[in-house]
Amino acid sequence: MEDFIYLLGKVEPLIRKRDTKMRRAISARQQLSVTLQFLATGESFRCLRFQHRIGRTTIMKTCEALYDVLKEDYLKGTVSDAGLFGQSDLRTAMDRDLLDVPCPEPLQDTIINMLYVFIGDKAFPLRTDLVKPYPYQNQDHGQQIFNYHLSRERCTVENAFGILANRCAFLTNVALEPDKVTTITLAALTIDNFLRDKASEAYLPPAYVDMEDENHRIILGAWRRDGELASVAASRAWNATTTAKEQRDQLKAYLLSPAGSVPWQENMI
Repeated sequence: MEDFIYLLGKVEPLIRKRDTKMRRAISARQQLSVTLQFLATGESFRCLRFQHRIGRTTIMKTCEALYDVLKEDYLKGTVSDAGLFGQSDLRTAMDRDLLDVPCPEPLQDTIINMLYVFIGDKAFPLRTDLVKPYPYQNQDHGQQIFNYHLSRERCTVENAFGILANRCAFLTNVALEPDKVTTITLAALTIDNFLRDKASEAYLPPAYVDMEDENHRIILGAWRRDGELASVAASRAWNATTTAKEQRDQLKAYLLSPAGSVPWQENMI
């Protein structure tokens, strides 16, 4: 309830309506409540209008208000294109070296300089700035170790997007125009980050997120039982460059070395 009151105080100046001679205005509290219900359930505008007498325009304006008042604190730096990586603004920026990525640094306890990289699953291209797993067929021992370490890192990403999809209206079809979907997505992202920052147990109860036990085995979070986010499908075949392959091999060798290995990794494959 405390978080709701905080949000209401932020958005009320933007969504408050005045009474007219014909009827009383819908309160800001009710507008926010119904909008949060929509973001959480994906319930149709028709049903919400029938239940609460609040239409699509009001909900969309409240979504815009939520994004406007929260974006500075809870959604700094955005990518406008939500398409696949190959057609995204992110890839364009990576191709043109526009992301201000930190300079290469030595891997811990070595003199091997390594680039900072993004990580992805098998659907993505292998690049010097984007690393993905080795193919799962006919893996040698080192490749299995590398893929294990990469999967631990990707788990963080899967939790972030999986929980967002389960908590907000992204496991159902959103039958709206693209610009309105963008508005809804931005509102949902800011609300998700806000509630995570507040460490709300109602939003993220214990055991909802993936964890590791004392033996470093992953315990799957409850969100995965609610419906796992589908993997991104490959839009076309990708050919990795020789340099990117060599870089991945360097990382593999590092993870097998005394400097980069961890005691439990042999038990994980």
